[in-house]
Amino acid sequence: MLFNLNGGRKLTSMGAAWFVSCLYCERIDPKHLNWQNTKTAQRRKSVFDRTRNLHDYWIGQIRNISDSHIMTNKIGLTAAEVKKMINKL
Repeated sequence: MLFNLNGGRKLTSMGAAWFVSCLYCERIDPKHLNWQNTKTAQRRKSVFDRTRNLHDYWIGQIRNISDSHIMTNKIGLTAAEVKKMINKL
């Protein structure tokens, strides 16, 4: 599903929930650190930093994906929590 988006392969390499968590930490709450709860956080952060021009577009697109795509994250967030963060972003 995410592959079809502009830059979708890069977003998929980070994971939608991870991306939202990292962006939320950066823009809303610097104490939100769930995005760090993976062994690949630094690699993902590198992709995150290189794709800043796509962040706002991706947030708009992630709003429309199913909860089942978000629930498969490894950073301890529920789909409902991710959706709340998206709404604040």
